[in-house]
Amino acid sequence: MNFNESIFLCDYLKTYFPDLSVDDDESLFEEAYLWALKLNHKHFRKKLKEYRENCGYSQTSISKALNVTQATYSSWETGKHIPKVEFIKKLTDLLNLQDPVQFIVSAINKPFGSKSVPVLPPNFFVGLKPEIINTELEKYLSETSCIETFRILESEKYDFAFKVTDTLMEGTQKKITKDSYLLCSFCSPQGLTKYQLLKFVSGMVAIVSCKGNSAIIREVQFSEKEEIVSLLIWNTRINPELGIFLGDDAGNNYSKKPIKIRENYSPDEIEILGIAVSGYYSIQTL
Repeated sequence: MNFNESIFLCDYLKTYFPDLSVDDDESLFEEAYLWALKLNHKHFRKKLKEYRENCGYSQTSISKALNVTQATYSSWETGKHIPKVEFIKKLTDLLNLQDPVQFIVSAINKPFGSKSVPVLPPNFFVGLKPEIINTELEKYLSETSCIETFRILESEKYDFAFKVTDTLMEGTQKKITKDSYLLCSFCSPQGLTKYQLLKFVSGMVAIVSCKGNSAIIREVQFSEKEEIVSLLIWNTRINPELGIFLGDDAGNNYSKKPIKIRENYSPDEIEILGIAVSGYYSIQTL
């Protein structure tokens, strides 16, 4: 992840650099990030060790994964040195963090303003068509008490949040992990035909309803020639419910490489109800 792609990091750094914008060059973000890292050095050392241990790495094993000496890595945790930007980015991925700002602040689920969107449950989407979602949402919000909400930046434009309830998509590059949230926009047809809509979302992660059932999260691929909608799962864990049993020589229940599972449907069986538009799929983790 480039630093200028992170809305959370940008918002945080604006505390010190008010003129910083997501449109600025990546090098400016890197310079600002390292400055903030030095300012919060004690927190960084503490969180680096915590994140490493939570992921089951020893200093030796994480040094090998980063292709640095153990002495070099140890100097980061002791505070003798600060890692270069390239290693911050590698550590963010290696330690399964949602955002590099987590090395500087305790969490990225802090409120950034009074604006929020509803967290919609999977059963909200049962039987819905894209063209009536806005009407049904207004009805749902007016008739439902104790609705969970998700705080977003005042400048952001999302329609709803969707909680990830399984591990079936954690093998994607974006690491869509269980108990995280997707920030989404409704997929309104706006005059598009079903085929045009499917072509538009092909290759994206979307909120999908199959045969009128509850909503699920899948990567969508559409073959116009074959008239097939493929819903992709990218998983690295054991899934007995799918008849998949993965393991390594040590008996661990995971695969080092994600397994891609493809489910094919006809266009008539699929409704595309929302698109994960933020680019940061695991924004808030409980």
